[in-house]
Amino acid sequence: MRAATRRSFTPILLAVAALVAGPGCESSTDPEIDEAFVGDWISTSFTLAGVEQMVPGASFYISMGLYDDMSYQFIVGGDASGLLCDGPPSCQEQGDYEYTASRITMEPGTADAFSMQYSVSGAVMTLSGSLDGTSFSGSLERR
Repeated sequence: MRAATRRSFTPILLAVAALVAGPGCESSTDPEIDEAFVGDWISTSFTLAGVEQMVPGASFYISMGLYDDMSYQFIVGGDASGLLCDGPPSCQEQGDYEYTASRITMEPGTADAFSMQYSVSGAVMTLSGSLDGTSFSGSLERR
């Protein structure tokens, strides 16, 4: 992902400077969240600026883990656009996230904060948003 003109992938898909409320009350222990998005996901479809990236012969994929300790991990491969990975076409990022009923924000409270809309239906998560002015959407299946 791009910072200012080109930031590293540190947020994915990852979630803009939206101030998103975290879950419930604070405590001295890590939160235990039980949301439908918690788990490991792999892309089945992903569009950038309306162009499908997961076509026959392409090596593009996104693997995303959202965990109940409010941490995430993204692994991107085959990003020929350079939008998600700064430099080589494959990258891996991890950090913290916050969420509401319809938005996930990666790296909240930082200059790299990135927000995206999400919904989960059964074993399928859909994502959408905009990254540096480029729209994206995707479908991921639970692993």
